[in-house]
Amino acid sequence: MDSSGQDFPTNEQIQHSADEFLNRAIYEQLSSEILDSVADDQLQQTVFDNLMTKMNKDMSNEVEVFLKFTEGQKAVYAIWLLEAEINNGGFNQYYFNPSGKFALYAIDALNLIGAPKYAELVHRANEIYKANEKQITSADGGTLEGFFASYEDNPLEKLDKEFFQLEREENLSALGSTYIRKNKSEFTN
Repeated sequence: MDSSGQDFPTNEQIQHSADEFLNRAIYEQLSSEILDSVADDQLQQTVFDNLMTKMNKDMSNEVEVFLKFTEGQKAVYAIWLLEAEINNGGFNQYYFNPSGKFALYAIDALNLIGAPKYAELVHRANEIYKANEKQITSADGGTLEGFFASYEDNPLEKLDKEFFQLEREENLSALGSTYIRKNKSEFTN
């Protein structure tokens, strides 16, 4: 337990969680029955994994395949990437990595699943990134050191804090799972 009273997971709990993730079922085809059998907290991961089976291992066909997805599939894909990148390294990482190419679509995706506050936040992030791209990417140079340097005086940092605050108020994963459950036909193949 830390000084704020928060419990930290034990090594055993972390290992168990990692084992569950690595041994999860990945479906090349999804049916209503499969979707019904998946817990809400695993539903988006299940759909995302299914969508990833459509891509080449080197992701060279990512955009081509993405464009063939249903609107719901596009939304889950774009939001999953957004959320994963922000949780891992903030908006800066999102735009730095290839996931950022879906930044404009993420706004529509968030609105589609009923997350307008997130959509507005991503819209503002897109605007800030566009206006400050040269400054943000100037240190980059394709190196890890450059990537870390890009966090210095980064105007996107305040939006990371807003994103995490919004997550405490409105569960993005729950909104995504609800959308999937209400629109199962968009995810079955």
